[in-house]
This record gives sequence, C-alpha cells and structure tokens, in this order.
Amino acid sequence: DISHVRSLTNTHSNLIGGLGSLTNYHPGLVNVKRRDDGPWFKPLLDSTKDPGAGAITDFENAVTYAAKSIVAGSEFFISYGDNWLKARSEYDSLPTSESYRLVDKMISYLFGILSIKGKFEYFKMFLVLLSSLPNIDKRIKSIFQTIESVEDIVNIIIGGGAASLEKRASYSLEWLEQNGRCLDHIYSHLSDMPSAGRGAFSRRFIKKGEVVITSPLMAFQKSHLEEFYDKNNKIVPPPEFESRQVLLNYCYSHPKSSVALFPLTHAILINHASVRKGSNRHPNAKIRWANDHTETQHLLHSSLELVKERKAARPFLEFIAIRDIEPDEEVLIDYGEAWEN
Repeated sequence: DISHVRSLTNTHSNLIGGLGSLTNYHPGLVNVKRRDDGPWFKPLLDSTKDPGAGAITDFENAVTYAAKSIVAGSEFFISYGDNWLKARSEYDSLPTSESYRLVDKMISYLFGILSIKGKFEYFKMFLVLLSSLPNIDKRIKSIFQTIESVEDIVNIIIGGGAASLEKRASYSLEWLEQNGRCLDHIYSHLSDMPSAGRGAFSRRFIKKGEVVITSPLMAFQKSHLEEFYDKNNKIVPPPEFESRQVLLNYCYSHPKSSVALFPLTHAILINHASVRKGSNRHPNAKIRWANDHTETQHLLHSSLELVKERKAARPFLEFIAIRDIEPDEEVLIDYGEAWEN
C-alpha cells in the first residue's frame, strides 16, 4: 500500500491518506509498520508554470508493509505508540503494549506453577489476587477480565498472547464476501491531464452502475483547515502566502456547511473532468452516499451536534461508474461548477 502524504502548508505535520490511513491501532495486535525511508518529496508540477502547483501534495511513497505473516481476513493494526494512549485520559483503562507484555509473562509464570493442579479455579483465584494488588494498574486489570476459561489461557500461551483473545481482529472470507467492500478496483498513477498530478486508474473492467470504490470520510471543521498556527499551536494572523492547508483540496463539502469531509481511501486520487470550460474530458463516475450503510444513513439524519459528539463516526461515500470503464482508464468525477469557478 503506497499512501500519499497530505502536506500541510502551515505546520510540519502530515496526514497520510490512501489505504494506509484505514489501519487502526491495537497495542497488542500490531502486524503492519510504516517504512522509515518515506515519504519522499518529489515535486510533480513547476510552481512557476503550472496553475495546479500548491493544490496537490508533492510527497509520496509512505509505504505500509506487513511486519509479520498475516492470515487472510485479519485486520491491519499499526502502532501509534504507548504515549498516544497515555496522553488521552479517556483511554486510561485501555492496555498498552507494555501492559500486554507484563500480562503474558504473568500468565506464563502462573501456568508453569499451577499446571500440575490442572484446575482453572486456582488460576482464576490467582488472577483475582493479582488484580487486588495496589501496584496493578487499570490497564492490566482490564486484560485479566477478558480471561474467562481454560481455552483462553491456552490461547494466551500458544496463540500469541493475551491480545489474541480479541475475537473481532479477524473475519472469515465468507463474512467479508457478504459484508466487506472492495478497495482495489483503482490504483495510483500519474495523470495525463495538465496540472492534475496523480490520478486513480481502473485496475479492471468496471460496468456502468457498479461501485468503483467506497470510502469512509473523516470530518474536519473548515475553519481548522484555514487558520494559521504558530510553533506553540496557537492561532495567529495568516502570513502573506497561502495559509489554507493542502488537505482542504482533497475534502468534500457544501458551501453552507462548516464541515469538510476527507476520504480515507484511494478515492482522494480521483480527479475532476467536465466539458464546461471547453475540455473534451467527460466524467465516467459520480459520487453518492452509501445507501446500504446503516451508520451513514443515521448520520445524514442527525444534528450537527450529535455528529460532533460521535468522534469515531464515519459516513461512507460511494463512487459509481456512470458508463463502462476500461482497464487502466483514469477514473474521473465532476467536482462541480463552483469548484471550476
């Protein structure tokens, strides 16, 4: 997965888009990592000639790779670092990677001592005693509470540690066929349109009416993408140069809305086409809300206040082929007349 870094014009922070942005954090189930040799700064456009320069990112090659063998149907997890959890009070009872390592050692020691007895009751009793010790924190106690049977203990010993008790870390291929959404119909390549940078190209033949790609959306306040911050993260008057963040160019929004929606898949690569300005490039896809996604439909009928409260809420957007799309053809949508003007 080669994701494209969205450079921000007013800080040194970056947001990695593409399929890599879908990887969640689980400190005990990390199976992918980001390569240290990327992203690369590779200017695509000449800022003295190309009108699109500055509207697209010049960073690429943020690679996500498998850190271990991954069974088909497993979810990808990456490490944000234990400090990410420790810095958020709302997650003070969630285990860190160190918590899992300590529990795995405790279980191994207990197993060696109590295996001759062969009774789970003894094992459970020791776990209760350990939980009552004053120096055992809430993170470790929360792991102890997941151990409910002899099978759980065996899974910890031979199946990859206490984190392996997480039942929702993988799904059967049958379940994915019924409930999953295909994300590899398109791939990244340089567009042949002037000043367009990279584009999304069809990996295979896509029939009219089929879903090209589905993308969950991350919500931002527009004002946060238009303000300028100093080194202390305080809002200051914008400088003479453009202060709006590059990220804003990849978001969808309504002119009267205060919210900007950022796609979390390769859908961010889909470029614009229309014949309104004399171009001969027609769009071959369109966007719509995911009609069969329950959370999306719920959010569309919710108040803005409720949407803000649900920080993890992700509405889904679908990109639909409006005609047959051939393999290796660039996928294009109409951004709208307001965007062109």
